[in-house]
Amino acid sequence: MPDNAASQTLMASADTGGEAMSKFTLVIMAFSFAFAGVLKKMIGSLITLQLIVFLGVLKVMIPGNTVSFLKGLKNVATFNVFKETGRLNSVAFEFDPTQ
Repeated sequence: MPDNAASQTLMASADTGGEAMSKFTLVIMAFSFAFAGVLKKMIGSLITLQLIVFLGVLKVMIPGNTVSFLKGLKNVATFNVFKETGRLNSVAFEFDPTQ
């Protein structure tokens, strides 16, 4: 490569870009390390919520007021937060009802 102003500018911008990418990678690694515990706790909370909501399936005796409260949490535990999800699934995925 010839040693002129254009090549020097190109080399300088490549060095600057390389430094910026390594700093960006370090920032991303720091964020993923910092928030890894949060994601584990959220997933653990959802799994615990699923266990509590579906205790009735395991024939565990639960008081009536608790059952009515858990019915409200069932949509969150089954990831069915949006009411239209079932209808959208039937439109998006065509299943043969005879099988």
